[in-house]
Amino acid sequence: MRAAHQGRVETLFVALDVERWGRFDAQSGAVMLHDQAAPDNEDLLGLAVIFTLRGRGAVYAVPSGEVPDGGPAAAILRY
Repeated sequence: MRAAHQGRVETLFVALDVERWGRFDAQSGAVMLHDQAAPDNEDLLGLAVIFTLRGRGAVYAVPSGEVPDGGPAAAILRY
C-alpha cells in the first residue's frame, strides 16, 4: 500500500476474486486489516489499484491462482 500510494509500483498483479477490507492511513502508512466489510473500511486491493494507476503503473487483474507467490496481490517496484 505504501509503495502504491507513493507512486513506486511499476506493475501490480491483483486477484480478481479476493477482497481485503481495512483502512489505510496515508499520513503514517499504516494498514489496518479487518475480516469483513464495515462502514468505516474499504477494499484495500481496490485502493492499491487506484494508487498504482494514479502513479502511471500497470495493473493486471488475474485469478487468485495466477498472482505471483500465491498472495492476493504482488507488485514490481520502480525503486
